Amino acid sequence: MTTVKFYITASSLPAGIAGTSYSQQLAYGRPPYTWSITGGSLPGGLTLDAGTGAISGTPTTAGISNFALQVQDQNGATANGAFSVTVL
Repeated sequence: MTTVKFYITASSLPAGIAGTSYSQQLAYGRPPYTWSITGGSLPGGLTLDAGTGAISGTPTTAGISNFALQVQDQNGATANGAFSVTVL
């Protein structure tokens, strides 16, 4: 059995500020990993890098966004998590 080795320390990610650059790394370890959004959506202006697990961009609107992510390793093992980002 293959274990997906990645680290997510909390389901609530650091807050962002509308109009200010934002970056949060979700995964550390040895790629390749494939990240995907499986439910909900990121705040407007932010994107998920499917290869690195980085969420980045410049949020455009204040509010709370809830979303679900999945990560898959090179052997097909998967892990899932629910997250939220508050933009002030």
